[in-house]
Amino acid sequence: VLSGGDDRWAVAYNQDRIISGQPHQKIASLADGGLIKLNTQGASYSQLSRWTDRGELLWQRTWETSSNYGRMHDIAVLPDGNIIVVGYVSNDLLAVLFDPDGNVLAENRYDIAGRALIYDPRIIGIANRAAGDFSILVAGHGAISFADFRMQPFVVSLDETGEVEWAKGHEVDREMEVADALMLEDGRMVLVGQASVPTSGSLFADAGALLLLAPDGTCLE
Repeated sequence: VLSGGDDRWAVAYNQDRIISGQPHQKIASLADGGLIKLNTQGASYSQLSRWTDRGELLWQRTWETSSNYGRMHDIAVLPDGNIIVVGYVSNDLLAVLFDPDGNVLAENRYDIAGRALIYDPRIIGIANRAAGDFSILVAGHGAISFADFRMQPFVVSLDETGEVEWAKGHEVDREMEVADALMLEDGRMVLVGQASVPTSGSLFADAGALLLLAPDGTCLE
């Protein structure tokens, strides 16, 4: 890590619980130059930790996600300094709000857009509103139903407490798994991913997919 010219540091640390296998990890930057780190291993354990800009561990929280949060997938630091982590259990979106010291402020679980199962929710960005309020935009993909297991994209707007403001599911040709998402300066959102498109008979080929959404989640292209 570089911090000001040739001033370099690196750190190795012991976790309060070892997460084995191939953990999913995300980081988010803080206004003071520090970092928030999310570390999760499927339906096993999730960890949230805070680091200074010198690589010093300030605090670390560990949860047994198999009985609590399920798989946590993405993280963001909000304009008010709180931290939001999003994930999923079966067909439900999970949004957990933490204060800057890692204390849980709110836990919200929602059935999203009629999806039978959802996967890999990711934070698109933060949309500012009037009076200093803001919304957190989240995207992912999920199965239409257990009988119709095509993956289709969805987008969700959360308020500053993690409560759902609206949720919209979209259907594209055959299916689409969201790989990444971006908020544009004008508030529109872009979802990119992989789609399966028909070729001949019952055969399908993988292709790239791009979905352009209005600020209210309406599909534009």
